[in-house]
Amino acid sequence: MAARGGAGDIGKPERRSEPGVPGKRTAAQRIAEFVTGLRYDDLPEPVRQAAKLHALDTIGVAIAGAVLPGEAATARAALAVFAGMGGPPEASLIGRAERVAAAHAAYANAALAHALDFDDIHTDSRVHASACVVPAAFAVAERLGASGRDLVTALVAGTEVAVRIGMGGPIHFQQHGFHGTPVAGVFGAVASAAALLGLDPVAATRAFGVAGDAAGGTNAWIAEGTANKHLHAGWAAHNGILATDLAAHGAEGPPGVFEGRYGIYEALTGEADVDLSHVLDTMGTVWETPKQAYKAYPSCYWMHGSLAAARQLRDQLADQLDRIESVTAIVPTPAVTIVLEPRETRIRPLTPYAGKFSLQFSVAAMLLRGVIDLASYTAPSLADPRVLDLAARVDYTVSVAFDAGTQLYPGGLTVRLRDGREFTVEVPEPPGTELNPLTEDQLLGKFRANAGYGLAEAEVTELAEAIRNLEDPDAVPAVGRLLRRVRAR
Repeated sequence: MAARGGAGDIGKPERRSEPGVPGKRTAAQRIAEFVTGLRYDDLPEPVRQAAKLHALDTIGVAIAGAVLPGEAATARAALAVFAGMGGPPEASLIGRAERVAAAHAAYANAALAHALDFDDIHTDSRVHASACVVPAAFAVAERLGASGRDLVTALVAGTEVAVRIGMGGPIHFQQHGFHGTPVAGVFGAVASAAALLGLDPVAATRAFGVAGDAAGGTNAWIAEGTANKHLHAGWAAHNGILATDLAAHGAEGPPGVFEGRYGIYEALTGEADVDLSHVLDTMGTVWETPKQAYKAYPSCYWMHGSLAAARQLRDQLADQLDRIESVTAIVPTPAVTIVLEPRETRIRPLTPYAGKFSLQFSVAAMLLRGVIDLASYTAPSLADPRVLDLAARVDYTVSVAFDAGTQLYPGGLTVRLRDGREFTVEVPEPPGTELNPLTEDQLLGKFRANAGYGLAEAEVTELAEAIRNLEDPDAVPAVGRLLRRVRAR
């Protein structure tokens, strides 16, 4: 894919030799060769379709984040800041008439995509790749006037890279206080930008090296449920574009940015000599893009198994809900610190975002109301005395079977009634995964509901058609035009 001219054109990168170990390619060099060599015709049709559906889902969530009051205020702060910063009119901001610099648009739109915790997740890497990659790829494609075919290719390149970097150390990042999404997402944004810009492998390797300086994002937000986590996807998208532009202009970046001493894995997790061959050897033969899980509920995915179990139990106990004595969630170990402890802040979440990370509150709401949607985490919902009373009676147990199993994000629930009877449901695969998929009609329904907060019905239909047929010549400009029309309805 050749670089294209246009506003903000940075030109073709210079070609130069790259330092490294003779006869051995680093992980960054291998990834750069994959990204710069990938072509639309290389992509199996299911992978292309998955890339477009995940873009559809991500954009729908971002539109809702741009216009719904309350919980997305932090992400909308990014929208206001980058609208004010302006720059060359390269790319669209959701809900703003003006176009701004591509990196600025990518930051704001990515923050909006991550703001409602309704965006997809790759379960093996635990990375929200689409929230980082989709806004970055669309922004660079708008800047360059790229074709839809090249944009689809860039979406796949970015997703495949982001999730593979995440697969190198998902638990280690988390255990050391880092959020894997911005750590890995910045490299996904680089991959998308490098593919669209037509960089050669040497320049792309430098871009990954430069991006290593921006790989981070702590989990300090967990303690009080603060919404700066929304900005993690924004930083990844923004910094990935900047790193790629810098490398295209000749900026140096270490080819050993991933492995060995001082690479990101040792720097962020203390794990030296990380071997990425198990994820890099499959690039171009095993595709991770279709394996991303869509979210059925706007909350942390660690709760979705238990929420699905709660929905089933509500159906079983519809006329006995007022007789519930206690509830026990069945969870894998990693869920404990993210959605269950400390207990005192989970049973009575103080903010909408804290509610999305409270299994106790969310399970109680599902049992009593039968639904978890965007309205479930508004201030009135958080103050519902019936839900809070039941949330205080939700406990948990860690499942040895869940910890030993091969499935990620399982969950379950045991409800005990006052007469002593107990009812248990376990859900090994939450809804939205490959093994428990949402139908295309369900995905379109989710998109229509989310996009409908900011667009008229006819515009929602037009936007869906443009994204689902992204290869059409007018599709990319149509998406940008419709995103600029978004307004609260």
